Amino acid sequence: MEYIFLVMCSLGAITAFFAYLFLFRLPTSQINAQMGRDLQALYNDTAPDKEHTTLLLRCREIRSGELSGLVVWLEGLEQIDPTRQILAKAFEQYADAAAEGVLWHMKWEDGDYDDVKKASREAFTNRVKELEAQGWQVVFDLPFSLIDHLLYLERQKP
Repeated sequence: MEYIFLVMCSLGAITAFFAYLFLFRLPTSQINAQMGRDLQALYNDTAPDKEHTTLLLRCREIRSGELSGLVVWLEGLEQIDPTRQILAKAFEQYADAAAEGVLWHMKWEDGDYDDVKKASREAFTNRVKELEAQGWQVVFDLPFSLIDHLLYLERQKP
């Protein structure tokens, strides 16, 4: 009788593990695969009648409770590794206003975590609205985390 209970618990745990794996983990990997295909299609799109650009919100925590923020509008599409969600350039390279391909940027030095998060998110949202008013359309939207965000936009050339 004791063994039946032990066997039932073991089978229940194994079933729960596989249910978790198939119900939650596999769809996530399918979304990542689809995201990779979408990104590759965007990178391969070299149609002369379209312009592409990237709007990026990047933040980093230097010390606990202190955040640095950056909203940058870049010429063309910034490459990203879809499996690791890592951009090609580091935070410092994006923060340099004189860097190649930087069309506009706004930066927050180390400050209160919540204040920088709120101010940078507002600036990012406002810039998206401005770009949409100029005819840009969001074609790929990837929030990395609560504080990092990547948008790819395109518009038809006049």
